[in-house]
This record gives sequence, C-alpha cells and structure tokens, in this order.
Amino acid sequence: FTCRYETLNFVKGPTHMNGETALKYVRSRKAKGVEGSDFARSRRQQKVILAIKEKLLSPGTLFNFSKINKIIEALNQHVDTNLQVWEMLRIYDITKDVPLPNINHIVLDDGPKSPLISPTSTDAYILIPRKGDWSDLQNIAKNVFDQNAIENVSYQPLPTPQPKTEETTAAEKIAQTLEKQKKENSIEIDNGTGIVGLAKKTSSYLSVQGYKIIEVGNAPVRSYKKSVIYNLKASLARENKELIKDLEETFDAVVFESGAPQNIVISKNTIIKYPVNPKSDILIILGDNWRTQYLKFQSNVK
Repeated sequence: FTCRYETLNFVKGPTHMNGETALKYVRSRKAKGVEGSDFARSRRQQKVILAIKEKLLSPGTLFNFSKINKIIEALNQHVDTNLQVWEMLRIYDITKDVPLPNINHIVLDDGPKSPLISPTSTDAYILIPRKGDWSDLQNIAKNVFDQNAIENVSYQPLPTPQPKTEETTAAEKIAQTLEKQKKENSIEIDNGTGIVGLAKKTSSYLSVQGYKIIEVGNAPVRSYKKSVIYNLKASLARENKELIKDLEETFDAVVFESGAPQNIVISKNTIIKYPVNPKSDILIILGDNWRTQYLKFQSNVK
C-alpha cells in the first residue's frame, strides 16, 4: 500500500493561481500550524470564492464574450440550479456594486469568540453549542447581513474550574463509568409510535452522545404510549446500571431487567416472540411520551 500526496508551497507575496492551483489551495488540509485546520480551509475557500467573484465582474471578463460563453458552458456542465436567467441577472444587478469590505465572512469554529466549543469528554471531534442551545447560531443566521448584530452575540463564558470535592470526584467516576458502558453495550432502537423515521432520528441523537447503536427498526406494534427499555442480558444488570439509568431518565421509560419481551400480540389470533437482534444488549421501544420530548429537542436545533 502506498500513500500518494502532494506538497503545496507558495512564496510570500501576491500569487496568480490558475484553476488547478486554486483547487489545490482550497482542498489542502495538512498544513503546519493554524492553516492545518478545517476552519482555516473554510476561510481559504471563502477567499477563493470572493476572488472568483471579483474576476467574473471585472471589465476584462464582462466585455469579453468569448470568456463569457466559456463560463456559461462550464456552469451548465457543473451547476444545477432552479434559478431562471432573469433571476440571475437580478442578483447580479443587486450585488455588483457591493464593496468587498461590506461582505460578511463567517466561519464557525471553536475559537474563544465562537458560539461553538469542542468538548474533551468524547473520542470523536465534535462541535457543540457553548450555551447548551442553538440560540447563538439562530441569531447569526437571522442577522447574516448585519455584522454588528453578529459581533454583539453574547456568548456564555466557560465555567471557571472549581476545586474538586469528594462529591465532584464521585460524579466524575460515574460519568467515566457511563462512557465506558456506552462503548461496551450495543443498543437496538425500535419505533413503537406512528411517527415515520422516529427511530432513525433518535439513533442519530444518541450516537452523537456516544451510544453504540447497532440496529434501528419498527416495533411489531406501533401503539406504545410510554417508552420501554429492556435489558436483554439480565446477568449484566449490575455492570451496565449507569447506562440503564441514563437511558431511563432520557426517555422517561419503564425498564425491564428480564430479557427480551415475550408474547407480543400483533392481531386477534397472532402472538409472536419479539424479534430482537441477537447481538443487542439493550432494546429501546419508543413510545408517544418520547415523541413529545424529541419534538421539543428538534425545535431547538432548527
């Protein structure tokens, strides 16, 4: 196995790039220092997009019909849009005189002035809201054309580290145990409600928090009023009690420690054994009470 890569270097000062070089510039992701992050890559992409915009609107392009035809041909091959020609011309007419300093540049990263932070308690590199909700991002989207409003977003400061006590040490141990149990237990999620796709959405919700989801599906019966959790391996009840407790509180669920559910009535004359993935350690059947909680959660992330 060989790994192919290319080193990209630029001499300090103005550089004229052709399309191929510009593409390498915006795709580069292994630079040293601050330029090696995905956030820096996003900033480079914004710079190139603005440079293309300036080039397209320059007199040397606008009055060169040969160039314009080639650009239109390239756009037809690589851009799919439902904009009509008159709409494109109208957008151009609105934006052609906007000075470059008046264009807002926003890159969402984990910097000290960002509404996002990167938690250190997970194995994956993820960004979560600094405040614990999505209000700052909603404010940025709402005021994307108002730089002052964006700059005045009041970020909640990170909590000041407090001296550890016996109570905080015990809480840390519980949290560490929970994270360990999340990795060790395979979870199956079945939709026991009439909401299409609720199990899949719930799977995504739990996966971000570190739960190991191995299967998503529909329950044989879709009329559960309250969520139910089955500890499929009752002999391991003590080993994963923190995990069960966390799920019980999250879903406000009824918990059974006696293995898989039996004697499921799917019709008047039909009783079946609940179909469970043999590799699952925990089965969650979603009920209508989780539907209410999830819709609240969903409304906060729009």
